[in-house]
Amino acid sequence: MLKEKELCYRITGCVYEVYRHLGAGFLESVYQKALIQEPQLINYLKATGKELGLLVNFSFPKAVVKRVVL
Repeated sequence: MLKEKELCYRITGCVYEVYRHLGAGFLESVYQKALIQEPQLINYLKATGKELGLLVNFSFPKAVVKRVVL
């Protein structure tokens, strides 16, 4: 199984790949399918027993990835 650091690295790479393809300037609704709001992410982490989640925001001039750790 992948270690936490390697997994985060790979997921972040996927985030930036989506961002490169879609770019900036769309309405938030375009990105909503790719985003999970923090409270929902925390619920998913608790429900699955996981300790780490990544919250991605495409609304800034560049994509931002926030690590959420329980």
